[in-house]
Amino acid sequence: MSQRNAKTLRRIDRSNTNLSLRMARLEADVRELQADRDWLVHQVRSNRANSRSMSRELSIVSYEQRRRARSRQHIGLLVGSAAVIICLIGLSLSIFGVL
Repeated sequence: MSQRNAKTLRRIDRSNTNLSLRMARLEADVRELQADRDWLVHQVRSNRANSRSMSRELSIVSYEQRRRARSRQHIGLLVGSAAVIICLIGLSLSIFGVL
């Protein structure tokens, strides 16, 4: 084999070795990207589930807040009605000379 052919073969061999190393790095990068993608998919699913759960909790909280607000309105109406009734009783008693 001539010296020129031997040099060419060594260069081709180095090139093949470099390509094999690059290929191995690329395969490792692909595996890492796939793992990252799987983790992100898991996170998205988990976030969706948490979001649904939080929405349910917020709707329960808002229902409780509306219920309490209605209770406060009812209490306010009852107190106001009681005050009006007391005033009317006092007025009628004063009209009839009891007070």
